[in-house]
Amino acid sequence: MIDEVFVLAGGQSRRFGSDKTLYPIRGKPAISFLIENILPVCRRVVVVAKDTEKFRFIEKVELVEDLMEEQMVLAGVYTALKEARGKKVVILCADMPLVKPHLLLYLWEMSHDHLVTIFKVGGKLYPFPGVYPVKTLPHVERFIREGDRRLTKLLEQVGYITIPTTHVLSIDPLMQSFFNMNTPSSLHLLEMLLKWLQ
Repeated sequence: MIDEVFVLAGGQSRRFGSDKTLYPIRGKPAISFLIENILPVCRRVVVVAKDTEKFRFIEKVELVEDLMEEQMVLAGVYTALKEARGKKVVILCADMPLVKPHLLLYLWEMSHDHLVTIFKVGGKLYPFPGVYPVKTLPHVERFIREGDRRLTKLLEQVGYITIPTTHVLSIDPLMQSFFNMNTPSSLHLLEMLLKWLQ
């Protein structure tokens, strides 16, 4: 079981055109679809958002307001690490609704207490889903203080280990866990993946 998972749901969905966390997938909001999928492998799930009220309908999760006013990914990471109870947490985004729970479990089992653990798929680094040690919090605070928003730059400085494509394919052959609902055009791919998963 994964000790703690933080789902970042604080984005403004500018490119999507509406709140993508509430986009219906098989009759339920995308964020509910994601959380119901991962709950069986998690001891604690926390949704981090600017406006927690709109997520009151989600059961069996904790709701935490972003601790920073500014809209940026690092704000969500900062809040997750501040609210963590253990040495490390899984962080993922609410716009990745097709994450496979067993891939999250594998990520957790392969993770390190001192280094960030993320996936490297097809030569590309994926900061989310990732396991972030609480020890990285001072670095996140410094980056925010200095006005640097680049998560990839942060990863370079704190250090990270990667899980390669070959390991991912054995658990998630369709690579559905890395699907991201960024724009309306991504919905076509979403529908295709959902048909494959039926």
